[in-house]
Amino acid sequence: MLKPVEYKQGNTVFYIHRFPPFMAMRVLGELNKVIAPVLGGAAKGLEGADMGGGNGLGAIAPILGDALKNLMLIDGDVMEHVLRLVLDENYISVSTNGSKNNLAYLTEEKVNEVFEGKPIDMIMLAVEVVKVNYLDFTMLSSVPTGFLKTLGMMKSAFQESLQTNSKTSSLSTE
Repeated sequence: MLKPVEYKQGNTVFYIHRFPPFMAMRVLGELNKVIAPVLGGAAKGLEGADMGGGNGLGAIAPILGDALKNLMLIDGDVMEHVLRLVLDENYISVSTNGSKNNLAYLTEEKVNEVFEGKPIDMIMLAVEVVKVNYLDFTMLSSVPTGFLKTLGMMKSAFQESLQTNSKTSSLSTE
């Protein structure tokens, strides 16, 4: 069994364990129901996109980043269902003071403690869990380098759009 992946948010440290294969397939199926329609919309946007005559990676990344930003528009019940699946307490440990001596399972009580007033941080943890379970292509030799670069650009574009959205929403509430 692989050792858990460490992920930090400020002083809080999460240790993410990979899902067992059958659970990973079940979670992937549920994620697919949410992500496929969003990425389908991005594909339609690609039809008219100017790819600049080259490999087009620079044009694809912002389009897919915008598609991922649209995940913020999904139904609340669906969002909660997906987050509960992805943030399964059996596969995530948390330390609120950064010490391995203070580890606890990420139970609903811990979720309430750690993420109160910080829903975007909870989504970013879920993104990290998905990355650990499904986007670790380092062990695959058949994945093209260009695809890996595109995934990196998508992640950056998604993070930038989340930061822009959180800044805009905090300005509108002032």
